Amino acid sequence: MATLSDYRDRPHWSFSSLNQFFNICSLQYAFERVLKLPKTFTPQSLSFGSAYHRVMEWAALERMQGHVLKLEDAADLFQDVW
Repeated sequence: MATLSDYRDRPHWSFSSLNQFFNICSLQYAFERVLKLPKTFTPQSLSFGSAYHRVMEWAALERMQGHVLKLEDAADLFQDVW
């Protein structure tokens, strides 16, 4: 019986790659997935989202350890990460 790692090792098409090719932009697909060209910039929304998720990860870990969170600490971390 095949395991999940067996399936990951096989060539496959993800939904996001097929959607990008057929519905978004086939040229974008070629640049990103075939030619693997580096992106010229990082969108602000991606940076913001990454910083938000980092702070939420920190908050969850702190709460799991029983610590009381301070808004100032979260704000400082967000500012540092973003």
